Amino acid sequence: MKAVAWGSVTTYGGGTPKIESSSGNFEVTRLGKGLYTIYFTSATFTKIPAFVVTQQFSGSSTWGDFSSAGGDTKDNAVIVALSSTQAKIKTGEQGGNASDRNFSFIAIGD
Repeated sequence: MKAVAWGSVTTYGGGTPKIESSSGNFEVTRLGKGLYTIYFTSATFTKIPAFVVTQQFSGSSTWGDFSSAGGDTKDNAVIVALSSTQAKIKTGEQGGNASDRNFSFIAIGD
């Protein structure tokens, strides 16, 4: 059976990241503007997992703001580094600058 870690994290506006929903086997630390490390706990993976991340941006910290037209399609989240114990990601705005944005991710592997 493959190991899985997943989560939705609120980081809009900076400060301490808040895990909104999750698999319960990771922690998140804000390193700086738009830069985060996700630490997999309990030896979740023995090898580098497949990892996908995307940002959520409605113009506020609210996940369920369906009235929002959303951000620019150039707003993004990227994987900076990845290992079996952690992932480093960066979120940014349409101009390519780092920006604190909510994000969701999933990691799966051995």
